[in-house]
Amino acid sequence: MFSPPDIDYLDLPNGRTITVCALHHQVVCGRCCLDFSFDIEDGYDEDEEEGELERLERKFREGRLMDDSSDEELFSTGINALPRDVTFADVANSKYGRKREIAAEDIIESKPGNVIPTVFEPDNDALSPVHHFPPGVSTKAMPNVLRFINRYDKSEALIYTDGACLDNGAANARGGCAFVFKPTYSEKESGVVSLRLEDQGPGGEIYQHTSNRAELRAVIAALRFREWYGEGFKTIVIATDSTYVVNGATDWVRAWMCKDWHLSTGGRVKNRDL
Repeated sequence: MFSPPDIDYLDLPNGRTITVCALHHQVVCGRCCLDFSFDIEDGYDEDEEEGELERLERKFREGRLMDDSSDEELFSTGINALPRDVTFADVANSKYGRKREIAAEDIIESKPGNVIPTVFEPDNDALSPVHHFPPGVSTKAMPNVLRFINRYDKSEALIYTDGACLDNGAANARGGCAFVFKPTYSEKESGVVSLRLEDQGPGGEIYQHTSNRAELRAVIAALRFREWYGEGFKTIVIATDSTYVVNGATDWVRAWMCKDWHLSTGGRVKNRDL
């Protein structure tokens, strides 16, 4: 016959899990002769607690300035302290269990970044992209992956992109995009990803298909295809024959951003949604 377990586990408001006695749900329980306070104190990182001055200022602004010294005496660790029961509620309401409050001004809103790409400068001008980025294995990915890796910098990988549009400029034009992100040595696998150019942009608006839009969409698809940083790459180099993409992303975009995505003629920049 099995006796019931003496311990149980409960989740605190801040996401931590603590050990308590199963019968009374207490961290320190005189009736069960159990003390799990070491589990809480060992897992508490004092560096994560806000500074004393900041804590008092926050409570003062909220109109609830009070002394939290009881948190320090929660487990009666002083020399003359008497043993006491500590309930789950005691811990949950102390600094060991509270969620840390974050001021609204400290929250960073996720917005499109302003990182401006640059034109790739080869380490050897005599090498073509094929020889500058030969097939290689990234051992930082699990499992290892085969990519086009810079022979001089293993943190850089190359992706070939292209876009095309039938009846470019016409109302019924249809575009397509593709990119090659890895070398292949078997007909059973493919390193090519292709897709149709969508009629709608990210915001749901309808846009006419053009070759420039297809070229730009291919680059975006390649960059978003995988979490390249997780494969050990800090930089993705795009190989494209589109001067529109190269000049737009590395040069013209600066003026567009300064003018709120307007041209010098006053018109709106095309494909700004991408």
